[in-house]
Amino acid sequence: MAGLARDWARELVRVGTPDNMSAEARSGFEEFVDRIDDLEGGDLDSMTWDWQGEDWESDEAKAVARYVTNTCP
Repeated sequence: MAGLARDWARELVRVGTPDNMSAEARSGFEEFVDRIDDLEGGDLDSMTWDWQGEDWESDEAKAVARYVTNTCP
């Protein structure tokens, strides 16, 4: 998943924000990639990375979740 998110981030830099992606969703995606970049080995296994914290409840996080849900097959 982390590799896919990084690949998508590089593609967004290369081609720009898609017409159907809101600025709010783009911001949420960039926050997601930043959080992935902060991961260290073992964080997921040790459950020290908070998948359910309030950072995931921001309008930006919800916007990118809606974008992915509605855009990706």
